[in-house]
Amino acid sequence: AQALGIKTVHVTDRDVVPAYFAQ
Repeated sequence: AQALGIKTVHVTDRDVVPAYFAQ
């Protein structure tokens, strides 16, 4: 998640990656 440059708070990459591409 952090590698994508997104600030995350206690979330897994599986939660972040789909949300990242959904933006």
